[in-house]
Amino acid sequence: MINGIGRSMGLANSGRVGMVVLLACSSTAQATISAWWDAGGASTSWANTTNWNTVADGSGGDPATVPTTGDTATFNTSPLNAPTTVTTAALSIGGLVFNNTETTFIDGTANAAITLGSGGLVIRDGAGAVTIGTTVTGHRLSFTLGA
Repeated sequence: MINGIGRSMGLANSGRVGMVVLLACSSTAQATISAWWDAGGASTSWANTTNWNTVADGSGGDPATVPTTGDTATFNTSPLNAPTTVTTAALSIGGLVFNNTETTFIDGTANAAITLGSGGLVIRDGAGAVTIGTTVTGHRLSFTLGA
């Protein structure tokens, strides 16, 4: 788990270039799970509560709010194991967990800034490639790792 790093980095975009995260993290990392991505909405927007579920197996309902500061977002619910693209503007999240064995792309829009809290970034054993970047030519994605 990446945790407690107080550094910020800007990621330039040239087409669909972003940060490819190639970390192997232990599946024993502890995180408080707040919501699981189930792609149940009409769009790929992080801000759409119908894209989230309150239970890992997808049997829960949509949460009252989307994951934010202090929460942990997990990709994906266990029944959804498919390539996943999530679009987001500025985002502050407690932690990110990737379980999806297919690819996951977090697509920042219009010079977005993502701040990751003390929950860190966890890529479970067997997870597919994770890319955090932007598809908007000429824009940057700022990614801050913090406590």
